[in-house]
Amino acid sequence: MTAIWLLVFSLPLFLFTPDGKNATFTVKQSVSQGLKEVWTTVRAVSHYSNVALYLIARMIFNDGLVGILIFSGVYAAGTFGWDAISLLIFGIVTSLSAAIGAVIGGFIDDRLGSKVAVLIAVGGTAFLLVVGVSLQPGSILYFIDINPGVAIWSFPYFQTLPEVLYFLNTQLFGMFITVGFASARTMMARISPPELVTQFFGLYALSGTATAFIAPLLVGFFTDFYESQRAGLASLIVLLVVGFVMMIFVKEEQATRPDK
Repeated sequence: MTAIWLLVFSLPLFLFTPDGKNATFTVKQSVSQGLKEVWTTVRAVSHYSNVALYLIARMIFNDGLVGILIFSGVYAAGTFGWDAISLLIFGIVTSLSAAIGAVIGGFIDDRLGSKVAVLIAVGGTAFLLVVGVSLQPGSILYFIDINPGVAIWSFPYFQTLPEVLYFLNTQLFGMFITVGFASARTMMARISPPELVTQFFGLYALSGTATAFIAPLLVGFFTDFYESQRAGLASLIVLLVVGFVMMIFVKEEQATRPDK
């Protein structure tokens, strides 16, 4: 299903989107020149220390954000017993919340800067994660015990108070995480050297996938070790906190080439 979806919705890009002008270089020349430029950039890493710090910080907190997107529904299914219809409603509404978050995040990014927007997104997501894992069928906010299974309304889904609170908490997740994804890209554009922006976005894409295994590994390890989905999902806060702290030391200033 994913392959068919990808094929169908990529066709408009391939069929109707105009391409840039053909370069005069051959493929071999382009690859050779590209590798030389990458090596030159790697050798000048000390000059690009601020960008390098950002890429590492983003790599870490991005794993945490992606991990929450992946496992928040799994956590709900295991903790509250949500069925396929519940998860479908959950996914659709969360997508709408994410769209709202993208608009709000755009205003924050424009007015306060990308770094502030990223810090708000990552810090807010960490706080929401602490709240989210506090919600259990028989308790909320860790210390408040409630009678499990008591419906608070007649709607056939999300009937108990912890379920409703988790659902609402996850809508905020969707907003904050979307801001994090969007503003992280804007931040990359703002601090990259204008002449090397394509190259740096290549490194940006690589850093976003090189450690993609860390979040699932953390969740799997802590879930198995403590025999608790709560512990597994909560482990992602480590990635968010580390990435947040590193982001504090990133400067929102555009880098220049060493020869300038």
